[in-house]
Amino acid sequence: MIISSDGARRPVSTKAWDIPFQRKDVTHIEEGTSDATRRAIFVEMKQQQAYGRAELVADGPIGYSGIGATQKLENDRVTVWESVGPTKATFHTHYYAAVAVTIGGPTPRAEWIPKGTVHTGEGAARGGRVYVFEIH
Repeated sequence: MIISSDGARRPVSTKAWDIPFQRKDVTHIEEGTSDATRRAIFVEMKQQQAYGRAELVADGPIGYSGIGATQKLENDRVTVWESVGPTKATFHTHYYAAVAVTIGGPTPRAEWIPKGTVHTGEGAARGGRVYVFEIH
């Protein structure tokens, strides 16, 4: 159920593991009405302008491009990648700031990755699901 800022209610059904995207100036409250308990993770971009891209490093590690992942969403503000199950961790650079969300146990884990970060893996090597939200 979506409840707008003026109190209007409208039923909405979002499939599990789906990625909806809302543009700026949408104010609402979500209310779970299904029998099964569901959880949601919200990534909110606070600034209107682009977050920018780190400088390309000559002879540096490859840029993150959803290595071994499935692209779930792409627009001018964000690209979302999903990895399911154990994947091979690869040394790479994040040219965009990102949020990595690991869901693989009773407590999901979210990590902010500043643009320009060079590292190996986002947690997918441990199994479960990993979502990487690249913020443009």
